[in-house]
Order: sequence, then structure tokens, then C-alpha cells
Amino acid sequence: SLANNLLCLLVSVAIFEIGLVTYSPAALALLSDSVPSEHQGSAMGIYGGICENTGIMAGAFSGGFVWNIFGPRVTFWMGSLVCIIGIIMCSFLDIEKMERANKLTN
Repeated sequence: SLANNLLCLLVSVAIFEIGLVTYSPAALALLSDSVPSEHQGSAMGIYGGICENTGIMAGAFSGGFVWNIFGPRVTFWMGSLVCIIGIIMCSFLDIEKMERANKLTN
């Protein structure tokens, strides 16, 4: 990885964990706001049961593959790239449009 010493590694892991524990509630809140109330249970089940688990399996498989072929450094760079792509995708969300649609359906 990019950490030169233990302190740098610990700070990096702490930042990663903060992002990890804030992701799930934010994702469920976004899902709740964008799906009509009568379909929220199904949507959350599909998201948690299929989407999250598929992502975890695909990430573990591709991460292990890249680690074995290219080494650990490339694996961390790919993880960073995926995070940047996710941030860019989130910038295109139209929150106001989702809120208006949610008010119409509730």
C-alpha cells in the first residue's frame, strides 16, 4: 500500500472505516427516499440480498485475481478508482427530483 509507517496505515484504515459505517445508512436512506412506501420492503430486500451480496462476491473475486496477477499495490489503486467513480456517479443524482416524486407517491 501507500503507507510508509504504522501511523499512516492506522489513519488510513480509520478513514476507510468511517466511510464504511456511514455508507450503509446513507444508502438505505437514499433507497427509502427514492422508492414509494408500498415497495420499500421489496426494494430493501433486493438491495441487501442481491445487490450488496453480489458486489461483495464480485469485489472479493476480482480483488483476489488482481492481487495474484499484479500484486497488492494495484488492488488498492483499483479500490480507489472504484470509489472515485462512485463519487462521480453520486454527483449526478437529482435529489430534488426524487423528493418530489416521493411526495407524489406518499
